Amino acid sequence: SKGVHIWLASLIENEKDIVFYQKILSPKELIKANNYKFSKDQRCYILSRGILRCLLSRYLEQKPQDIDIFYNPWGKPHLLQDFHLYFNVSHSKDYVIYALSSKHEVGIDIEYIDPTTDIDCIIPSILSSPQEFAYWQAIKEREKINSFFRLWVCKEAYLKAYGKGWFDKKYHLPIQIIERLQKEE
Repeated sequence: SKGVHIWLASLIENEKDIVFYQKILSPKELIKANNYKFSKDQRCYILSRGILRCLLSRYLEQKPQDIDIFYNPWGKPHLLQDFHLYFNVSHSKDYVIYALSSKHEVGIDIEYIDPTTDIDCIIPSILSSPQEFAYWQAIKEREKINSFFRLWVCKEAYLKAYGKGWFDKKYHLPIQIIERLQKEE
C-alpha cells in the first residue's frame, strides 16, 4: 500500500500474551528488557517490541522472531533496505502506537495529556525557531496545555521521521506544519 498505516495497541489488553511476546524477542531485546529497573517498564518494552515484531511479520511475511531490527546511531529502529518497509514506534501510559510505510521514512508520537504538566518550564527547550515562538505566543492561555501536547507530538514525530530526533540542533518544524497547527486551533 502507498499510504502510512497506523496501529494503536493497548498494553493492558495485550498483557495476557506477554509470555508469547517475550519468546519472539531477540537476545539483545531480552537483555534490554531485563535492564529496566522497574517491572512495569520491562513489561512495556516486551509488549511494545513483541507487538512490533508481529506487525512487521504481517508486512514482511516472516516469522516475528526471524526479523532483524537495526538501529541508526541516534537510536531510530529500521530494517535492512532490501525490505522497503519503514516504521516507527511510540508509547505513553498504557498505549503504544506504530506507523508503517513502504514508501518513505515515518515518525510517530503519542503522549498522555497531563494537565498538571509545568509547560512553562518545558516549552523553552521545545521551541527552536521564530515561527514556533510566534505560534506559541498566539495561543490563548486556556488552550495552552492541549496546544503544548499537540506541538510536542508533531515535533517529536517529525524529528523521529527525520532520524536524528532531538540530537540534531536543526530541530525546528517546517512552516507548513506550524501553519496546519494554527488552523487546528
